[in-house]
Amino acid sequence: MVSIIIPVYNVSQYLSQLLDSLVNQTLQDIEIIAVNDASTDGSLQILYDYRQRYPEKIQVINLEVNSKPGGARNAGLAVAKGEYVAFVDSDDWVDTSMYEKLYSKALETNACVVDCDYYHAYTPPRKYTRIISNKPFQIGVLNDEIKKSLIIDGGRIVTKIIKRELLTSNGFRYPENTLYEDNAMQFIYCFADKLEKVDEALYYYRQGNYSITRTKENPATFDRLTTAKLMVENFKTRDIYEKYKEAVDARFSFLYYIYTIGNILLMFRKFQLSRLNEIRLYMKENMPNYRENQYFRREVSLSLKVLSKFCDIHPLLLYPAFLLIKILRILKLMR
Repeated sequence: MVSIIIPVYNVSQYLSQLLDSLVNQTLQDIEIIAVNDASTDGSLQILYDYRQRYPEKIQVINLEVNSKPGGARNAGLAVAKGEYVAFVDSDDWVDTSMYEKLYSKALETNACVVDCDYYHAYTPPRKYTRIISNKPFQIGVLNDEIKKSLIIDGGRIVTKIIKRELLTSNGFRYPENTLYEDNAMQFIYCFADKLEKVDEALYYYRQGNYSITRTKENPATFDRLTTAKLMVENFKTRDIYEKYKEAVDARFSFLYYIYTIGNILLMFRKFQLSRLNEIRLYMKENMPNYRENQYFRREVSLSLKVLSKFCDIHPLLLYPAFLLIKILRILKLMR
């Protein structure tokens, strides 16, 4: 059986499309665990309506205090009974054959994790762009080098089914009351022995909506700083940090520093000098040689290498780039 866990918060305009794609799965042996995370719109009523129509498939957990997606996922995982677990975001949807195909592959190969690709789904207009999740070299029996690559880029967790025992036996529990919760959980790949894949795009990742992680001028952008630190802590508390240190340090530098610089320049109307200085000083004190890491040299684009170097020297050197982005955006709107 596959347990499908959905954290739900104020997504009434999208929720029915997701639930329809789940209750009509060709795999019959599923349980759908929808966790309402203190929604203030009509999401809870939609969940109750679907539970009434499909009582054998859907159970609803109603949290009275919002705990963000991590807390909702933890609540679902605590009651899940399936051999495998899937996590789905409530503003997305899936192909109706997705879980039959993933579960069949899992039974065939006895893999701990089975993945598929996904679509960036732009609506409207209806436009789908296929995105590769796990790469071909990451498939099969996992040695240490492959596990390091999964730490750097493990693909999306929502495109996977994961053996529940792998999660529960290794203390897998999402951070709560924060966004970017997935960033903290890369350690789980280090305890898996095999990852397999169905070579199809079966998950639809909705673009162009207003989910909180995509909202401009959003202070929750800086939750990534917290979850990046938690990621490192998860490796250390499980005594696997030293074994995978170079990959973990690189992943931390990407999440905490490199990608945050890019988000600040793109997502904020005001230049975030104090935040840039905060992350710069933290890196200088805790990871001064991050640029010498092989994964930084290999994985980071030239533009981000340049921007991070400017920030290393002084965050004010990024201000011209910040202004240029704003000017280009204004010109685009004037067309």
